[in-house]
Amino acid sequence: MVEEIKKACSDRLMTIAELEKLAKIPENSIYKWDKHSPSVERVARVAIVLGVTVDSLINRKGDMHND
Repeated sequence: MVEEIKKACSDRLMTIAELEKLAKIPENSIYKWDKHSPSVERVARVAIVLGVTVDSLINRKGDMHND
């Protein structure tokens, strides 16, 4: 999920720190989400700020293929 958030921030010329501030979540929280699952509320706040769906942040298209 963190990689999807980084990409969405990059697409919007926004830093993770700016996103966290706008989403009103603690600084450096997003980087910890790879190891500790965030609350649904925090993911929803991030999705709202980025203008995307929660599903688009948690879906890892391509990662689960058995090629």
